[in-house]
Amino acid sequence: MVGEWGVVRMDIGDVEVELALPRREYKVGPGHSGFDVDLVPDLSMEEATARRGYRHSALMCHWRTGRIIDLHDGIHCLANGQARHTSERFAEDPQRVLRGAEQAARFGFDSIAPDTVALCREMAPRHAELSKSEIWMEWEKLTARGQWP
Repeated sequence: MVGEWGVVRMDIGDVEVELALPRREYKVGPGHSGFDVDLVPDLSMEEATARRGYRHSALMCHWRTGRIIDLHDGIHCLANGQARHTSERFAEDPQRVLRGAEQAARFGFDSIAPDTVALCREMAPRHAELSKSEIWMEWEKLTARGQWP
C-alpha cells in the first residue's frame, strides 16, 4: 500500500526497502508534516532524487536490470562513511537533522559533511516545529536499529 508520502515500505528478507514514487512536495506549514504531496509519474529522476534528504537516500535501482543509478554521489558518501545532504531542499524539513543522527548510527557514518553540519545548525531554531512523536520516532530508530549509537 502506498503511504501518504508516496512511499511503499516492504521487507525483503532482513532488509527494509523503501520505494519512493516520483513526487513533488510543497512546503505549506511547519515541521515534518507541513507538506502537500503530489505523485508525478513523469517527474525526471534528477528532480525526484534532489528532494531526498541525504545523498545515500537518493540512490535508485533499476527494477529490471538491478543497475544502481547514482545522480548525487551517494555511493561515494557511503563508501567514505559520510552523510551529506542532497540539495538545499534539505532545509525544508527539520526532522532531517535527527534522521541524519539516526542514519549515522545505523550505517556507521564517521562524519557529516561540513556544509551539511552548517545547514543543520541554521535549522536549529526550527526543531521546535517537530512533534514529540516525530522526535521519538527518530530516537527509537537510532536505538533499535543503530549499531553505532
